[in-house]
Amino acid sequence: MEESLFYRDHHIVVKAVEHVFGKWCWTYTIDHKAAYSDHGPFHGSKRAAMDAAIEHAKARVDRSFDGGGSVKR
Repeated sequence: MEESLFYRDHHIVVKAVEHVFGKWCWTYTIDHKAAYSDHGPFHGSKRAAMDAAIEHAKARVDRSFDGGGSVKR
């Protein structure tokens, strides 16, 4: 399952991956450049993993980019 969204002018693509039956992890990319993932603790559903990925991606954009632009702090 993959989902794409824009947040503060950055393109985020999140994906949920089932490692073991019923145990989901996530990955995401920002602007098709940097990729991040979390393989534990596992999430109990695909939607929970996707929601966690979106939350983490938005937090990374907030920490890493000044005003939503492409200039690093």
